[in-house]
Amino acid sequence: MLKRDSKFPSASRRTYTRSSGYREQDQQRRSGIFPVLFILALAAGFYVYQMPGRPLDPYLDQLKHFLSDRNGAGIPPVQRTAPATPKRPEPRMRTQSRPVPSKAQAPIKAQTSSPDLDGQTSARPTQLNVSIGLGFRPAGFRIGAVSRSITLSDLPGKNIHRLPRFDAPKQRYGVIRLANGREHGFALEMAASGYRLFFDHNRNGDLRDDGEPLLNQGKGLFASKILLPLAQVSGIPELQGDYTLWLFTNPGNWKRHKMLFYSMTQLQGELLLKGKRYTAYLADNGPVDGDYRNDGISIDLNGDGKIDRRSERFPPGKTALINGQAYSFRITR
Repeated sequence: MLKRDSKFPSASRRTYTRSSGYREQDQQRRSGIFPVLFILALAAGFYVYQMPGRPLDPYLDQLKHFLSDRNGAGIPPVQRTAPATPKRPEPRMRTQSRPVPSKAQAPIKAQTSSPDLDGQTSARPTQLNVSIGLGFRPAGFRIGAVSRSITLSDLPGKNIHRLPRFDAPKQRYGVIRLANGREHGFALEMAASGYRLFFDHNRNGDLRDDGEPLLNQGKGLFASKILLPLAQVSGIPELQGDYTLWLFTNPGNWKRHKMLFYSMTQLQGELLLKGKRYTAYLADNGPVDGDYRNDGISIDLNGDGKIDRRSERFPPGKTALINGQAYSFRITR
């Protein structure tokens, strides 16, 4: 027969077990209440924390360490520091598809006076000697001309020694000065039938042996062509033909005792630069003196048969940039 205690545990033992079980349940209930109390305490502390002066800062510091570490007993409270102000993200720079040049960068412009050869700013241009007698010939009036003025006098100058028999009582006198000391005096007679020009072609100071006077060939007050031997005027025997001057005046210039003239004879030739041929012109447009060596050169770079004075005319001393190569031209006989 089994003992009662062996089959059924004693009441004291059973009671103890139940009571211990109850105690465990009570402990679990109590342990569940603590988080609620902590939350309520935290809410109360937060409310007080918002009060002026923040009187519970030390308490909240201790509570923060307690919640972060269950074994936080004995951990000293840390000093409270003001929360750092969050930095705003810096705005992103917009990227552009094409680079924009800065103000210091100037756009790059074409050079005609200070060329840069192969990146060397100190490189000198190639100097070319252009001989008039070897390749240039008279071509007539092809490009624009520049006029020069002559001051007129009521009395003949020292370059006129003999006068013809005039039909009108009043004349005006002037002189055209060309290279190598060549001076041509003239007299313009103000006749009732029209103005007449007596021109000293042979430069001997005698206005009687130069043929018939020249009549008005223009539409204004007076204008006429003056024809002189080109070889003698230029000093280059290879240049045959006439050196033509256009001498003219109008009422305004006549009142100021002025006449104007320009050269109508221009020379045409060819230049071979880096295997390419260019048409070039020599015009007596600087000092209108019959000397084509002191006027520079004009080159038809684009081949349109015209000369652009801004980009295709190169006075003495001006450098030309042609196909990436810089040139300076020296015109010789």
